[in-house]
Amino acid sequence: LPCVSTVPRPPWTRVSRPTLLPVHEGSADNSDDSEDGEQEALHARGQTLSRKTPGFLMQMKILMTRRLVQWWRMTERLVFIIALIFAATFFGVLDRYIVVQPLWDANPVLYLHTALALLMGIFCLHIFGDAQPLFWRERARGMNVPAFYLSRVTINMVDLVIQTFFFTAIYYVIRQPRVPYSTWALPFLLVSLVASAWGTLVSLAVQPVKGAFFVTLLIFIICALLGQPAMLVVMLQGGQVEVIASSLSLTRWSVAMNFCTSMTMLHPNPMRMGTKDQAVFGLEKDVYLKRDWWGIGIWETGLCAMLVMSTVIRVIAFGLLVYRNRDKNV
Repeated sequence: LPCVSTVPRPPWTRVSRPTLLPVHEGSADNSDDSEDGEQEALHARGQTLSRKTPGFLMQMKILMTRRLVQWWRMTERLVFIIALIFAATFFGVLDRYIVVQPLWDANPVLYLHTALALLMGIFCLHIFGDAQPLFWRERARGMNVPAFYLSRVTINMVDLVIQTFFFTAIYYVIRQPRVPYSTWALPFLLVSLVASAWGTLVSLAVQPVKGAFFVTLLIFIICALLGQPAMLVVMLQGGQVEVIASSLSLTRWSVAMNFCTSMTMLHPNPMRMGTKDQAVFGLEKDVYLKRDWWGIGIWETGLCAMLVMSTVIRVIAFGLLVYRNRDKNV
């Protein structure tokens, strides 16, 4: 007997096949008439060849289950956790024992946020950068794209929380910043949230092999460059330049949140500082405590700004997922 190979269908496709009427043998000339007669008979009996796909909620459940299995089997996570542990240990020892930075200083926090954003952005390239031909094939077979997007983004949140906890907990234990951990660590979680959104957007906008390069360049510009106090003091003068800096730079808000917490909890006194520390303190205070756009406080303004930033970037990424490469059906 000939070997017949069958390809399993995706779980969200259900094909109902009616019982066809027997085809009578005849010449090739009346084959079209026979097919027309079969179709008419099927319509007369209320039977049609149709495919029924589950709705959004059912596909969301199926895709979430599949993504959980894939998440459990992913081994690349260990590499990033080791890198985060090494970076947190290095910065903690450097800031406390080697350079001996003041606890209120915002520069160490800027470097921490930049390192975390870089690692999280690169890590999140795999969310939609991997197996793109498989996604195109499943989309052509009726997969719900919003359910696919939400399932992957939701499961990725687990990685963001775990890896941010490792990074912040190790640095917090070494550095001992003398502020509550929850208040101090929340800006780091927001940094991971926004950086993962940028990683998602880059993975959908460029080729997978170029994703790491573009994420590194992007994070360096919007975090390390635009987040520098010396750069912000020039850009935060009102007008379009300030709007651009506040809309793109996530460290412009995250570092301000940590600096505001240090000011509230530590109460640094400039009179007890040296000349250099007084100059740095005055610059950082003028930059990070300068704007309270909505009158709800510096810390709360940064929280709302970063949540809005993450939401807007993810909406743009979803648009790219829906409308880009629609003609590719593998």
